[in-house]
Amino acid sequence: MVQVGDVLNQRCKVVDLVCGAELRALSAEASGMIGSGPSVAVVDELHLLGLLGQRGLDLVHGLESGMFARAEPMICYITTAPVRAAIGIYSEVLGHTRKVVSGEIDDRRTLALLYEIPEGENYKDSTTWWRSNRDLGVPIQRAEVGTHRPGPSAEKFGAVPPDDPEPVDREVERARAQ
Repeated sequence: MVQVGDVLNQRCKVVDLVCGAELRALSAEASGMIGSGPSVAVVDELHLLGLLGQRGLDLVHGLESGMFARAEPMICYITTAPVRAAIGIYSEVLGHTRKVVSGEIDDRRTLALLYEIPEGENYKDSTTWWRSNRDLGVPIQRAEVGTHRPGPSAEKFGAVPPDDPEPVDREVERARAQ
């Protein structure tokens, strides 16, 4: 991983020669955000920043506040749901996103794409999986789901494979049509 101040980071710069914009990988240290003024930021695995508590909030709020000087800033959050409760900055962003999707608030600056199994539906029921895995059955074949063992990081966070990896394509298609 390329981190702030690392020798590798100095050798792996991606710079637009016309405008001088620079692509940088930054670590999850809030101190690395001080003074930054990104035009675009991509925050991957936001749910893990939620586990950092105030440090995670400071990191994301530092990125957002650094964007105020930009004419058309963009921040993109990419994440999966945590195994345990939604906390910290993840909970804050998820709450806002759900309100935008439901129409509770009108935020024309936010393009919210939220793929999740609705509350009350059984996440272990394979006919609901397409709701949170829109490519299920496309690049990932149904027979493969649940056959791979989770890696060390998945085990650390308590992730487990689905109980029922059997193909149910007709049921999924029927559920999608509803």
